[in-house]
Amino acid sequence: MSDFRKSFVKKILSLGKFFPPFFYLLVLVNAYVWEGKEKNLLTLAPMRSWGRRVIFPLVVSFFTAFAFFWFFSERFYLDSVEYVKSAYPSILGFVIGLFALAVTSRAYEDVAKKSVAKAKMISIDLAYPLFIIFVTMVLSFLYNPCGFLGRVWHLAFIVYSTFLIFDVIAAVYMLSRSGVDALNEK
Repeated sequence: MSDFRKSFVKKILSLGKFFPPFFYLLVLVNAYVWEGKEKNLLTLAPMRSWGRRVIFPLVVSFFTAFAFFWFFSERFYLDSVEYVKSAYPSILGFVIGLFALAVTSRAYEDVAKKSVAKAKMISIDLAYPLFIIFVTMVLSFLYNPCGFLGRVWHLAFIVYSTFLIFDVIAAVYMLSRSGVDALNEK
């Protein structure tokens, strides 16, 4: 591991003493990028993994939001913010319920007995979208962006969090009987 990655991890761990929410955010995102591997607390994931799991989907979300904003203008933006304010609390509750059911299910216990890494991957694939959905919902209630780029970034977070709902669905599938069978075959 490069010296930069080692020093970066040490700095992040020391930041956790002073500002725990920032520390937990970075640990969660790094674990999501590592896909639940054991080294996620001690090493920063490679940039290729960051690009594939976080940066590329954010860029796609930004360009999608830009296209929607460009073609549908202000009306689409206002509708999407109202969508977040009205639907996201229900989606957030649903995902929290799924997370609770998933980690207490027999299928999760079966996966955890066979592979702790796969069980961590499933729980992180549920926790990270949950966090992003929560942040997007809070931003929609507290942040009123002005200007074109501010609204496009806000809409990009809405699109990104909507994409992450598919990660939740995939993680729940992995806990279904056929998903557990597919995990066991690998």
